[in-house]
Amino acid sequence: MFPWASTSVDAPGPGGSVLFNAIVNDNDGANRRGWIQWRPGIATGKSAQEFVRLAALPESGACQAWITLDEDQVEVGAQVEAAIFVLNWDDADRRVEVVGPDGNATPATIPARTTLQLTIPITATTAGELGITASVKDLTGGTTVDLAATGRVTMSAEAIAQELAKIAASGETARDLLAQCKGRGIPTHYERVDATTLEKFVGYTRDDVTAGQRWRATYNTVAMTAMAGHLLTRSRSRVAGTATGTRVPRYVTGPIGRDDWMFTGTVSDGETTQKGRPVVFSGPMGWAEVVSDIPKLADLGFNTCALEMGPQSAILPPDAIPGWSTTGVGDAA
Repeated sequence: MFPWASTSVDAPGPGGSVLFNAIVNDNDGANRRGWIQWRPGIATGKSAQEFVRLAALPESGACQAWITLDEDQVEVGAQVEAAIFVLNWDDADRRVEVVGPDGNATPATIPARTTLQLTIPITATTAGELGITASVKDLTGGTTVDLAATGRVTMSAEAIAQELAKIAASGETARDLLAQCKGRGIPTHYERVDATTLEKFVGYTRDDVTAGQRWRATYNTVAMTAMAGHLLTRSRSRVAGTATGTRVPRYVTGPIGRDDWMFTGTVSDGETTQKGRPVVFSGPMGWAEVVSDIPKLADLGFNTCALEMGPQSAILPPDAIPGWSTTGVGDAA
């Protein structure tokens, strides 16, 4: 048991919780030799996703219940165990009915000052977020507590590779359809953003698999599968003439004005050009690929990008070291 005062945070309200973790370092001098941790997320790298949640326990008058999963992340087809805990904080026995994730109700009597634990195996059948729900009805006190826990279900590396190949093929088909639309003058601004996103993120997702980022690769694959399906449906309907495209006004490089709180500039949707229209700037920072991707930025939904570029990077003195530059600020300039 932890007094809430020892956590340096306010106790959550009914049904609430706070993230928590703890670590004890072994350091008798200048260097840390090791540590004991409750959960990962501090010692080798800061990640609140690895923390646990602490919930306030009532002093009396009601049972406290919670649900946990024995694994935060499993692969499709694997089994995960959901453990339901019901704490009887009072000095008298308490009758409860626990409805597990499978919908089965289990009546039980919890002796005073003890905890009931029910473990229910669950097979992870679908990749993505795994949501587990249960409930505990306090037959003695007449209240019901709803429980929920979440986990992650990943695809195997082989399944991701197979799905990415399908997504890439869908992207190529979509590109052919979009080329037909362009030849007929059919606007495909939104569709081109999806096609370019798929083109870029198939490669990124393959890199994630190689780097061991299985969950992120799974998340991307599931999202891109749905995106590719919608893209093909929309592109085919444009070509067939059963749906019309949407023109999107885009900023045309040129002078920028200001009208009260907003920027203004020249925009064009491919047919009509207008001056003095509101402009919202959106774009990436200077990632490694940004220079080669400049021709694709518009088809990623961007209209600007930030580059670490200036005269000192373009006009160098004869004795400059390739790849290095110096910049001064204030008196050092």
